[in-house]
Amino acid sequence: MRQSLSLLLLHVAFLSFSEALHHPLSSGPSTTPLRRSCTRTATVPMASTHSGSSDTHPKVLGMGVTGIDLLAYVDAYPAPDAKIRTSDFKVQGGGNAGNTLTALSRLGVHAEIFTKVGDDAYGKMIIDELAADGLDTRRVIRKAGISSPFTYVIVDTASQTRTCLHTPSEDMTEEEVLPSLLDGVDFLHLDGRNTLAAIKLARLSRERGIPVMLDAEKDRPHLKELVPLCDFLVTNTAFPKTFTGARSTEEGMAALLSLGKARLIFTTLGADGSMVMGRSEDMLLGGKRDGEDRIWPMPLGMQESTYTCPSEATDLVVIKCKAWPLEPKEVVDTTGAGDAFIAGIIYGLTHSLPIPRMLVLGGYVAAQKLKKPGARAGLPRREFVPREVGLVG
Repeated sequence: MRQSLSLLLLHVAFLSFSEALHHPLSSGPSTTPLRRSCTRTATVPMASTHSGSSDTHPKVLGMGVTGIDLLAYVDAYPAPDAKIRTSDFKVQGGGNAGNTLTALSRLGVHAEIFTKVGDDAYGKMIIDELAADGLDTRRVIRKAGISSPFTYVIVDTASQTRTCLHTPSEDMTEEEVLPSLLDGVDFLHLDGRNTLAAIKLARLSRERGIPVMLDAEKDRPHLKELVPLCDFLVTNTAFPKTFTGARSTEEGMAALLSLGKARLIFTTLGADGSMVMGRSEDMLLGGKRDGEDRIWPMPLGMQESTYTCPSEATDLVVIKCKAWPLEPKEVVDTTGAGDAFIAGIIYGLTHSLPIPRMLVLGGYVAAQKLKKPGARAGLPRREFVPREVGLVG
């Protein structure tokens, strides 16, 4: 009886989800972003020896988890052994890599995903939603006999927190990572999972001169081998400390920079915004972009400082950016906010935006996500992004 009920619920969710895919958000009038300039200019080494896409249409490959999120909204998180009712329930696509690449695709970036799902109803739902958002799904491995990944997300509407209970699928293997995955790719994003396969793909990327971004939210097996292979890291405030044993987030960020190839470490600060740390040669400050004399003021507050690395006595540049302003009542759900921020940073890196403007864009994309339930409903589409955020083209 329970099995029949589960199948019925799955079928209903599938039908509702499929119907939503055929009714995408309507497009409004497009806005033409201003040409960008900034009092601070960051030179980020995006040149590579591979023959990828053009600079104006970069191709980003993302490897990692995608799945289905089952979102249960409650007035307060339940106590142990309690029985409560949900105030709302939604079924949406999720998974760190899937969320970030969806956000990139909506910003107009050519995004391709390398992931694994089962040959089941959830697997079809996952692929259909990604394709509906414009992602290239040809690299998705659909394997019979395994379950597609899904996550129960309990959203506490009173405290604006969410608790995730993830049911993983089978990891991607090193044998499934082929050099041809990188054909035409300009930028690689890894979500920190499937670490052995990710290590192989990162090494292949480095051989081709393709920059690598890592979403480093928590320590995982073999992550210590993966971190030194990455050019850019995005972390939360806890990871730099727990991963390196540092006493503070900034000390941990400095330690991460010394571990390998990392050029810039981005850290999300929640309601306080975000920050980035790098060596002066990777984050040149001052000057103008593209020969423009007009200065384009930043829409958010920036704070620049230096940090002296205790182990190397090296001064590192730190820029902090305030969060995109939101009223407390506008924050509906924090699920996937970090994934949305990463999309803004990747857009900035692949389009050579000044580093402060990358932080602004990441903050904006994350803020729009916070306004809607789930990880993807609020992700902004390019035609609705305001001019002051500064998309290219």
